[in-house]
Amino acid sequence: MALTIKLGKAVGPNGEEREVQITLPLHARKTLDGNIAIFDHQEIDIVVNPEKKTVTAFPKEKYTDRVYDTQNALFKYLVRRGVVTPDSIQGAKTFGAMQGSFPDNEEISTLQAVLYNIHNFLEVEGDRFSTYQEFEDEFEDRYTDPDEDESTELGEVPQHGQKGAIRPGYIYSPYGISSIYRYE
Repeated sequence: MALTIKLGKAVGPNGEEREVQITLPLHARKTLDGNIAIFDHQEIDIVVNPEKKTVTAFPKEKYTDRVYDTQNALFKYLVRRGVVTPDSIQGAKTFGAMQGSFPDNEEISTLQAVLYNIHNFLEVEGDRFSTYQEFEDEFEDRYTDPDEDESTELGEVPQHGQKGAIRPGYIYSPYGISSIYRYE
């Protein structure tokens, strides 16, 4: 079951009820210790710890070469938005994880700002990954189901006695390298 996150206060400072400003559609769960785990990204899982004021990006089970780039892009995005302090970004205790902390602010809810910016990052990354997935699907289709001009029928290839670089009957010694070493 996904967690519905609503940003904005439902009750105003004088006790009057206010409308929720925004609802974020995130595939997230609240853990037993109060952390918010977000699973929307294809490469990483993002965990926000409100008590310690940290954001941690964990790689999914399949660790690819794009995981570090994705984590780096996440924290650069959060730093550019002023959500995460740049000097706090470091490797976490878990292998392949990256962590950064966000400051405390009396005027606004920093947790809401962090979740909102993570949601925006996931939207930007979703577009990038959909383009990447389209490229991979097209690449796979080209090999598994090629066009007629890129394939030949069985028997259409002309037969010759000699094909390629290895000529039959030319190699007189093992591995064909005896002529490399000559003694004078």
